[in-house]
Amino acid sequence: MTRAADGADLWTAPVDVTRATYPGRVRTAGTSGVTRTVVGHLEDGTEVVVRRSRRRTRTVSAFLERGQFVVAIPDRLTEGQEREWVRTMTERAATATRARRSDERLERRAEELARTVLRISERPTAVSWVDNQHKRWGSCTQQTGQIRISRDLAEMPAHVLDAVLVHELAHLREYSHGPAFQDLVQRYPRMDEAMAFLDGVSWQRQHG
Repeated sequence: MTRAADGADLWTAPVDVTRATYPGRVRTAGTSGVTRTVVGHLEDGTEVVVRRSRRRTRTVSAFLERGQFVVAIPDRLTEGQEREWVRTMTERAATATRARRSDERLERRAEELARTVLRISERPTAVSWVDNQHKRWGSCTQQTGQIRISRDLAEMPAHVLDAVLVHELAHLREYSHGPAFQDLVQRYPRMDEAMAFLDGVSWQRQHG
């Protein structure tokens, strides 16, 4: 996930407030009918702020604004509903942060392999884990420089992941699997071993 622009919604969800009752807490509201309360912090120390609004009636949103993580909710939600939505949105934020850090580690490894193993000048514009790619271990869009790696590889030996990264990085220079491509990928010394491992995994999936 890429970091959203300041103030842009990261998540929005519908909420049924037809049965909600105002909890009766004393709040200091501005002239716009909006109240703000600091309720905690994210893993990285970012303040979590609840913003209640009388104008917001049917959605809950979360976004970054001026260095704070804002959860915007309808003013009519109860304290219990507020706590539940804060928990839901902060958990989503934590998951997204962990995923972003994981993608960054993957991208750094790809950069290192391109530089030290393939020794090519081409670099990917993005390298990311994907959860919807089970029939292919990796994919590369040469026109955009984007590389996607199946998350199935996350639990496999490191040299297997490296081999798939090398394979996809080679596509940044060579579109087809011709002789020039094969010469590139064979620069990775454990390529044949890794491909044999993945063939075994594929066979097990088909016959297991």
